[in-house]
Amino acid sequence: MIAVFETSVQNSQEAAQIHPVLAQISPTIRWNFDLQDCDRVLRVNCQPEPVGLVIGMVEEQGFACEELE
Repeated sequence: MIAVFETSVQNSQEAAQIHPVLAQISPTIRWNFDLQDCDRVLRVNCQPEPVGLVIGMVEEQGFACEELE
């Protein structure tokens, strides 16, 4: 399943800062940022879907993160 989040990540350097944090969730997690989107979208593909964990880990890095419906 794919979860989609609105974030405050502004550039690829900030996205790279989050990489090692998200890698801790699961060895099979796949994710990407769409920084061209006005919501700075983070898409996460992982089973099971760790919505709360992703939000908490991104926020611990100093960025806003909210799941989009």
